[in-house]
Amino acid sequence: GIYVLTGAKDVYVCGKKIELTAKEFELLALLISNPNRVFTYEMIADIVWFEDYDVYFRKTITNHISSLKQKLRITFILFPKGMEK
Repeated sequence: GIYVLTGAKDVYVCGKKIELTAKEFELLALLISNPNRVFTYEMIADIVWFEDYDVYFRKTITNHISSLKQKLRITFILFPKGMEK
């Protein structure tokens, strides 16, 4: 399983500590603390990066999501229709 210790900003997968960048951790914390909520790229840019969204920023967010999936050994993250990467 995946264990997230938000206070220490530590993440464990199957008992092994996983190193995340600060932004990867913030993105993960946002997603796991709101499991049934859909976030647009604009919302993620505003909440995690405190940036205004533009078309070029979408790639930054997509890259961070891809990195999280790889590090956490997650095969998919559901994207609502129209939000696919």
